[in-house]
Order: sequence, then structure tokens, then C-alpha cells
Amino acid sequence: MRGRRMKLVTISDLHGSTTGFYELASQEGDADWLFISGDITHFGGPREAADLIAELRLLFPNILAVPGNCDHPDTVEYLRRQGMNLHGEGRVLDGVGVIGAGGGLFAGGHTLLELGEEAFEDLLKGALKQVPDGVPFLMLVHNPPYGTQLDRVHRGHVGSRAIRQLIETHHPLVCFSGHIHEATGTDRLNGTLLANPGPLRQGGYVVTELEDGQVVHVEIRNWRESK
Repeated sequence: MRGRRMKLVTISDLHGSTTGFYELASQEGDADWLFISGDITHFGGPREAADLIAELRLLFPNILAVPGNCDHPDTVEYLRRQGMNLHGEGRVLDGVGVIGAGGGLFAGGHTLLELGEEAFEDLLKGALKQVPDGVPFLMLVHNPPYGTQLDRVHRGHVGSRAIRQLIETHHPLVCFSGHIHEATGTDRLNGTLLANPGPLRQGGYVVTELEDGQVVHVEIRNWRESK
């Protein structure tokens, strides 16, 4: 007998654009949860985030999100009030945990939400404490882990060592990230699947299917190619 299945759709790097919202819903509107892995706005705050998420909620009522480095820090409080924040928080969805941390690594203060490695470590450890021991879990971050295919840019690897360390120590099922637009794709780190869908306006998103607390399918799809 088949167990309880759950379908997740993960998007990233909206940067204030609603492009792809309705195409995504027409293809994946049966998702149980929509995850947003940061950069909801393009240097905007709670008001801009609220406008986009209000439109998304008409299509996907169950949303969890972390902010990106291009989102104002006040966006976290907006997400918290809406019951959809995962920045430094964890929860359990039908037997599967999910923890999160938004923002990007410090880059000279050129963007709005930049953090050091210590901050990432504290956020993720605090979030993990909110998931009971032994419960399999997912990670939703904006900044990818260090030294993978998902943090590679022309000058080398730009990911977070703290995020990598947590993955290596605690072995989440999947880690969803964004941030590096040119590093769309998947990779593996000590058995954990890593996935970056790329900016939604370019078409990319991730579909994850779980059954009885285990991942049975993960796929990067493109709404533009399916039109």
C-alpha cells in the first residue's frame, strides 16, 4: 500500500518579477507546498514582498520562504507575521522537517541582507533545534554551500562553508538554494542532493516528491519549455 505522498515546488530569485507565476501554477498547481529560496524582491522591503506573495498565494496557498541578499532585512518579520518564514526557523510538514536560512555571504555591504559564516551557523543550528531528533529534513537556503557545482562563478567558489558543514554533519535529504543565477542545476554532497532552480523568470523550478519521509523524485523543470 502506497504511503502518504507530498509534492513540493521550489522557486528562487524572483527579483520583483511575477513572470512565470501563472504558467507555473498551470503545470504544478497540485503542489502541497511552494518554497521560495530568496530574492523575492529586487532591493525591496516588506511592501514589495507582500505584493508578490499576495499574487502567489492566489495560486499556491501554502508557502514557506527565506529572504535573499536583495531583500531588506525587515522582510523577515513580514514573512514571520504571515506564518511562512524559514529564516532561522524549522518546522515539520507531514513527517518531514524543513529548516532555513536566507541572505547571502558578506560582500562588502553592496546588497541588503549579507551575513557572516557565524550567522549562518547560528541560524541553521537554531532552526534544526525546532525539528525533533530523528525526523528526516530538508534545507531551504539562499546562499549555496561551498565547493559544489551550485556555488561556482567565473572567479571560483563563493558558497558558504557553514552551510556546507551543516550538510556534512546532519545529512538533510535535499538542500535547495538560489543566489548564483549561472549555477542552475543539481549536485550531491555526502549523500545530500543539492538543487538550484535558477531565476523563475528564466523558467526554472524544482519539483520534489516525497513518500513516507523519503525523497522519491527530484527534478528541475522549466515552465518556458513546457508552454
